[in-house]
Amino acid sequence: MFVISFITEHYIMLMELVGLFILLVICSHFSARIKRLTRAVGILLVLTSIMSELEKWMQTFDKLCIARPLLNAAIYSIYPVILILTMLITTEKLLTARQYVLLLLGEAVSVPLCFTSQWTHWMFWVSENNEYMYGPIGKWPYVLFGFYSFIFFAMNMYFLRRSSVFNRIIAGFIVTAPLVGVAFYAGTGYSNDYTTLFTSAIILYYLFFYIYLARIDALTGLLNRKSFYQDIKTHVSSINGVVSVDMNNLKYINDNFGHDAGDTAIRTVAKVLGESSGRLGTAYRIGGDEFVILYRNAQESYVSEKIANMRDELAKTSYTCAFGYVMRANGMTVDAMLHDADEKMYENKALIKGSAPR
Repeated sequence: MFVISFITEHYIMLMELVGLFILLVICSHFSARIKRLTRAVGILLVLTSIMSELEKWMQTFDKLCIARPLLNAAIYSIYPVILILTMLITTEKLLTARQYVLLLLGEAVSVPLCFTSQWTHWMFWVSENNEYMYGPIGKWPYVLFGFYSFIFFAMNMYFLRRSSVFNRIIAGFIVTAPLVGVAFYAGTGYSNDYTTLFTSAIILYYLFFYIYLARIDALTGLLNRKSFYQDIKTHVSSINGVVSVDMNNLKYINDNFGHDAGDTAIRTVAKVLGESSGRLGTAYRIGGDEFVILYRNAQESYVSEKIANMRDELAKTSYTCAFGYVMRANGMTVDAMLHDADEKMYENKALIKGSAPR
């Protein structure tokens, strides 16, 4: 019986997808949009797996069954869609509408090529004796999949550009590992059903993404307070600079213009801190309008230069911040550095208020 055989053959994949769907129900870090995309990917994986099993069964026929090349065409068309849907998680705000059109162009060309190939013989076809044949562009589906895989890898690296090198290495492994599996399967002719491989990779990807989002402040996109405490323990030996930053006049903005305006102000300041703190600095939002930047293995000249850059960028906005920084002295703990940086920040805040026009 096909159903029993399918469940037996793909039990691990099905259980992984059930686990993923359960995670989507109970998790709070994923938006409704991400959950919809994930469910769509899961459904496409199951659908592709079913079609692969049907196509494998049709390989045993003595004569051509027209459903076989059509199933192959559908499978080759769906794999890029799975990648594109997964890609949309991290690229929604990174690509313009025109770039999305260009991204979909390869798939738009591929689909009619796949579904007409049985008669044009451009890509692949099945002979009357039920033999699978390749045309002059028979490797096109793999080329297209490789192209989308490269874009997917690049977009993940861009999305994680402010994250640690370790996080980028993990994401890179999760993205590239299934591609190695596809290349191995294709090169050895072992199988053309990659759904179990993709399912495992997507599970790893979403778990990584879930953990990553748990470390991110939802309003600003900077690392959150929990990440701050975790990182000062993990990188205690390499942290040698602490910058304390506090936004000025947030209460005035909230009271006079509303909390939406206050949120806009916080996001603007956070964007400046995140983009101008430099590659050796990591910015955190640890309170309402309180931020900390940790520097690892940085010279004091580097830290002071970056603070000057942040001040210059803030001067282009409607907001100001008070800064205080401390470089590690012998035997100084990170907590002591943070305390001293806070003291200097409050001194700077008092200076700013004292110099403000009355």
